[in-house]
Amino acid sequence: DFTQRVVFKDFDTPFTSAGQVYLKRGKMRWDYREPSKQQIFVEDEKVLYYVPEHRQVIKSNLASEADSQVPIGLLAGTARLSQDFDISFEESDGSAYHLKLIPKDRKMRTVKIQIEVSPTSHLIQKITLHEVNGNRSVFNFSGLKVNQGLKDDVFSFIVPKGVEVVETPPVH
Repeated sequence: DFTQRVVFKDFDTPFTSAGQVYLKRGKMRWDYREPSKQQIFVEDEKVLYYVPEHRQVIKSNLASEADSQVPIGLLAGTARLSQDFDISFEESDGSAYHLKLIPKDRKMRTVKIQIEVSPTSHLIQKITLHEVNGNRSVFNFSGLKVNQGLKDDVFSFIVPKGVEVVETPPVH
């Protein structure tokens, strides 16, 4: 289970959403339940965003969304931490290890990432992304289940009849 809270720099009210996320090496699926239903499927370099209310699927490449790769790589265990970030430990309160990651690529919109890791399970409990524009996204994870034997079809998406598919142009 996850909750995502986005705090926009110049707005008083944060945007909060919730749902479930499924992970398997190289694959990820986000099922948003609140405030509206949507799904995000990630496999290798391909991303599909499905918003049933809009009757639309947006296909894009992960490489064209460099900042999107960061949380996905962290959760999927494919991030190259020491190669892509300057890493330091922040003071711990005992309930979690606190890591601070500063991207080495200064062109990224994300300027700092804070990660809280369980000292017993070593699983990520929280990720906070700080953007150059002052916005902040906080992902909290709970009810974590490991090695559940998820089948590949959990990560497959079949476009429903009558749904438009829009492909984003590649970034050069």
